[in-house]
Amino acid sequence: MGDIVSKSEFVLNPVTAPEYRCDPITGIWSIIAPERAKRLAIESENRSRCPFCAGNESLTLPEVFAFRAEKSIANDSNWRVRVIDNLYPAVRLSSTEVCYQPNDCPDHVRTFGGGCPAQGFHEVIIEGPEHERSFVKLSKNLFREVILSWKQRLLFYHEKKEIGYVQIFKNHGPEAGASLEHSHSQLIALSDPPGFIAEEIRSGKDYYQQHDRCTWCDWLKKELDLGIRIVAQNHSCVAISANAARWPFETWILPRTHFSHLEFTSEEIFEDFIALTQNVLLGLHHALLDPPYNLVLHSGPMRCKNLPSFHWHLEILPRLTQPGGFEWATGRHINPVPPEQAAKFLHRVISGE
Repeated sequence: MGDIVSKSEFVLNPVTAPEYRCDPITGIWSIIAPERAKRLAIESENRSRCPFCAGNESLTLPEVFAFRAEKSIANDSNWRVRVIDNLYPAVRLSSTEVCYQPNDCPDHVRTFGGGCPAQGFHEVIIEGPEHERSFVKLSKNLFREVILSWKQRLLFYHEKKEIGYVQIFKNHGPEAGASLEHSHSQLIALSDPPGFIAEEIRSGKDYYQQHDRCTWCDWLKKELDLGIRIVAQNHSCVAISANAARWPFETWILPRTHFSHLEFTSEEIFEDFIALTQNVLLGLHHALLDPPYNLVLHSGPMRCKNLPSFHWHLEILPRLTQPGGFEWATGRHINPVPPEQAAKFLHRVISGE
């Protein structure tokens, strides 16, 4: 019997650069990024000299964006928020490469193993020059500039034709994946929306085609009418304990008015979003004694300004439980805290009742 795939098509070489690899059974893609292992070892050795603190700019790659003092120059120590390329990126793209999707990989790679380049950009947003580990303890002005830096980087990537989706996220605490204490968030820019995001966009499109309405707008209206899962709200935005929460105290923040992209949201809503986000995070900090958490921003894909079928939102995911065998086997989470109870508790803490 002949080989399924010839040796000339499928050669196992040592992995150095990030690669996409596909599970031939499920079609699920992973990124194999060996450089990320270096970050764990090096950062553990440099805890006494944090590369994100002002004065240590030489320990990072040059900045690509910053909020800094007037008349200061790039890469000096007189900054407030600083965005740099990640020294140990999960994806990488040179100026001479063309970025493509994982599904553009050759058929033999998708079916029988091996990998193809995981291309894109990976940035770190350093949230202040002082060594502060807690995002919620930043001043209101500094907290605002961090969120504003997210917006500016999203706008930047709309101008890069090879980028189709930008994922902004934050890991707080080692249990949530943070390897450096100094408060920071991250950005990964890819050719197109990856798995879960693509499914969310597809589902929203299907609902819109059937009902001529946004599924998030309909869901938000029902939640506001019901009222039992509302954590906090202001004039423009609402924080909700997700009905099918995967994690205890999982909370979503979204605007009342339909916008598909954070970066194209009106100024009033943007400012209300910043204020509500800091308020909710402070509530979680006090109610749950500074829990580890992930923040994930779901904004619309690049190359467009408005999608009637997608509604941007921020997900706050406290890591109070660890996935077990059932979760890993099935992808279905078991959450021991009913969202209605979580919302009631957080609402009391945030409102001071």
